[in-house]
Amino acid sequence: MEIRRYLQPGERIQLLAHKHALCLVRALVPPILLVLLATLSSWGYDLYLGKGQLPLWLLAVVALVAIAWGAYVWLDWSGKALIVTNSRVLWVEHVPGFKEKHWQSPLRGLQNVSASSRWLQRLVRSGDLLLDTRSEGALQVTWITRPHHIAARLGSLIRAAESTPISPINAGGETLPPLVIHSHPVALASELLRPLLLLAVAGLAGWWSGYLVVGIAGLCMSLLWAGWLIDSWSNHEITIDDEKIVEHKVSPLGLREETKSAPISSLQDMSYVIKSPLAYLLQYGDLRLQTAGDTENFFFRHVPSPRKLCDEIARRQRAQRRVSTSSTTVTG
Repeated sequence: MEIRRYLQPGERIQLLAHKHALCLVRALVPPILLVLLATLSSWGYDLYLGKGQLPLWLLAVVALVAIAWGAYVWLDWSGKALIVTNSRVLWVEHVPGFKEKHWQSPLRGLQNVSASSRWLQRLVRSGDLLLDTRSEGALQVTWITRPHHIAARLGSLIRAAESTPISPINAGGETLPPLVIHSHPVALASELLRPLLLLAVAGLAGWWSGYLVVGIAGLCMSLLWAGWLIDSWSNHEITIDDEKIVEHKVSPLGLREETKSAPISSLQDMSYVIKSPLAYLLQYGDLRLQTAGDTENFFFRHVPSPRKLCDEIARRQRAQRRVSTSSTTVTG
């Protein structure tokens, strides 16, 4: 896994940890059993039925399935990593071409770090790690290597981050342009499948019954339904500027309008999930933003380029903290 792709300019890796190798061994048991079962079945087919061994092509298919399964298991294990930099902590799960999951929090946003190990985990220097943030979010990583060392190291890094001034990333003090984001067009396309299905059913019903009016009625209803969905999709947007994040929804015909906002400084941890090969290919996923205090959390479905969006939000958070720190210094 390429770790550098998750780093922001000026970040340095302080700690890198993976899940224990026993997790890989345990996950490789099913494909290994599949090969053994196919081999034993071939011998039993010849021994008890006397019809010769199973066809070679069938054994080859089983072997290919087991190899592909094992390769996926290895990619899944090697793509999980805990990354601690001089400003953030990240948990990444990445299988190239299939899925991607990402969680991150500023070091200043971590409230509690704890580690625990059962007897078997202690034997292999492994255990569970729990990271609590100042929001309601938490990350639990099981069977990670050297969890007590990680917890102690994270504690010292958190104290260092809290005592270190924010490094400027927007040295000129210029205002960053606002971002306006809509859900990915794939989300709209998936919604439009339902009116298309209605149109197909109405057309078949009209053709089968011989009544043209059935097809015309289905066409009108499908067009109205599709127009409603398109209008609803285009009027749902997320705006991110230097100070706040705003979610704005307007239902078709203006029947309902909803606005939800939170200061960008209140965001404590962010996570996204890219769930399928299609989502990985087109780079869209679900984004969750956890806020501190009583501010409502955000959950956005099918946002384009969620990793870049997380990086941009973190960049604006750092820029705002720098401005706040500078203002406090001048006032003092």
